[in-house]
Amino acid sequence: MTLRVTCDSPTPLMIAAEENLHEHISLLQRTTPGMKVLDHEDLLLVDSGVASDTFNKVARTRIKDADADGRIEEVIAHFRLADRPFGWWVGPASKPVDLEERLLRHGLATGGQEPGMALELRDLAARPSVPEGLKIQRVATTKELTESCEVFAANWEPPDPAVMEFFTRCSAALLKADSPMRIFVAYLDGQPAATSEVLLGGRVAGLYGVATKRKFRGRGIGSAISWAAADHARRHGIATIVLQASEAGRRVYSRLGFREFCRFAEYTLLQSGSD
Repeated sequence: MTLRVTCDSPTPLMIAAEENLHEHISLLQRTTPGMKVLDHEDLLLVDSGVASDTFNKVARTRIKDADADGRIEEVIAHFRLADRPFGWWVGPASKPVDLEERLLRHGLATGGQEPGMALELRDLAARPSVPEGLKIQRVATTKELTESCEVFAANWEPPDPAVMEFFTRCSAALLKADSPMRIFVAYLDGQPAATSEVLLGGRVAGLYGVATKRKFRGRGIGSAISWAAADHARRHGIATIVLQASEAGRRVYSRLGFREFCRFAEYTLLQSGSD
């Protein structure tokens, strides 16, 4: 049996990483008209109004054992009524400790665990070598945001139209100069090739949304744009950067100096309208 990602005594780093993740999944939705964040004492529910489990999330679960099954049913009922898919993030500090088993019993499924990785930014390696003609910059205009979204949406085949819908609706908040969420886009010979996001969230920064277009992969661009986001956090006084890695991305982050310190898992109910 796979070990649980939850634990009885999460470390301060685990707690800080989860707090950053919770801010990441709710920041834009809190201030965008038509989107909803239900910030309950025992869980965080984020409903973007967009038909994608990328942007509809449940997290920061701190449910009492006796209430757990009922609360899970309420969350499922919310998204079934809305007819939208959602993802439920489980991390080291999630409660009850057997939350994952309960989610499975209620019909949710997971694609597996993802390593939580961290890097002390004083140990960030030198900038990796990059292809000639590569330019990396923070997204500051609607055009750059659109090009970044095109790269991120290409993670799915066919590209997910919900990505463009979500970020277009949230663009006013995201493009503010003082937004703690910063998007980066890499251009190779003028073509958008890769994207990443860093969230400056207090005690740690979080690295998210790293994606490289298929035709540009294998050239170190993913490493370069990840490094650029980490360096941005370092220059803004953040000591530690964290992330949740895919299996493929784990090797890239390890080369940059990231080390695993916990595990996360996301559970989904893909057919939210089914019995």
